[in-house]
Order: sequence, then structure tokens, then C-alpha cells
Amino acid sequence: MKALVLPILFLALCAPAAAQETNRDSDGSLQVVVPVQPLDPAMKAARELDRLFGALRAASFDDAKQIEDKIWANWHQNPSPTAELLLRQASVALTDGALDTSETMLNEIVGTYPEYVEALDRRATLYFKTKRYDEALADIEQVLEMEPRHFGALAGRGVIYAAQGKIGEAKQSLEEALAINPHMETVKDALKQLARDYPDI
Repeated sequence: MKALVLPILFLALCAPAAAQETNRDSDGSLQVVVPVQPLDPAMKAARELDRLFGALRAASFDDAKQIEDKIWANWHQNPSPTAELLLRQASVALTDGALDTSETMLNEIVGTYPEYVEALDRRATLYFKTKRYDEALADIEQVLEMEPRHFGALAGRGVIYAAQGKIGEAKQSLEEALAINPHMETVKDALKQLARDYPDI
């Protein structure tokens, strides 16, 4: 286990006595060793996301795709391997057009793991494909409450707003997605299309 060595006076002010271990340095001065606790998986994943988002903003076009892929992989992670497996299967079913099967699986995942961001985002995609826009938006709002930087959810919300004729809201949501991930060419194209179709917004 890694340990952080601090002067004893500082430790006496900041650390619980029960967590302290003492020894003497090579010059005979008394030192206190405070064990450093390892990060739990959720905290580790959150820190990795922070790093990736920082890198994404500064990335070149060539590097951006690789960073995006790592962010998506992070969002797909779940403490339960079963949840991850079910999400992969639901995603395959969604891609293959087996919408009923995909919805059943996604409902099961979200019901059991309500804070699984990527399961909610995938179900929102399914709702959008079946034109159930209000249900899709409800899932997207939950996603953004847990992960405000979810550029996929922001872009999806913009597309749904556009389909509903809410052009101002669509433009704003697409711009928010692009501010987080400036490398989304499809979002840039969507904004250009909105500008052509609705020059007054």
C-alpha cells in the first residue's frame, strides 16, 4: 500500500489518531505515516472522465475520435457485469431493428440499475426511433442530471426538439453539445441545416 509521510505536527492537526503510525526518519526525527486509501471504482471512473473531457477540448481532429471512444467506454461501465452484458445485447437488438426485444431489456436494466446513465441514454434513442418523444426527453433529462457533459444526450435532445418544431430549443441544445465536444461533425451539419431552414432563429 502506498503511504504518504507527513510531519507529525501537521498530522496531529489533520488526521485521526487511530489512523496514525509513527516511525523515525534517518536523522532520528519522528515521522507519522498515513495510509493512502485506494479510490473506489466510481471515483476512479469519474476522475478518468474529467481527464478525458479536458483532453477532448484540446484534441486535434485526428485524436478526438479515440478520446470520444474512451468516454463512451467509460459511460458503458457498470459495477455489474450483468448490466453491461444486457446493455450490449439491447444495443445489438436496437441496431438490428428488434425494438420490442431491445425495449424489454432496457426496461429491465433501468429498473434494476436506475443510475446507469448509458442504459437511459440508449432507451432514449429507442424512444426517439419509435417517435415517443416525450418519453425520450424524460430519459435524456435523467441522463443530463447525472452527467451534464453527455454530449450524445444533448445532441439527441436537440434532434428531438427539431422534430417537435421547437427550433430555438433545438439550436440551443445542439450548441451545448458542440461546446462540450467540438468535434461532432453531424452536430455542426445539423446546426448549419437549421440556420438554412430557419434564418431568423
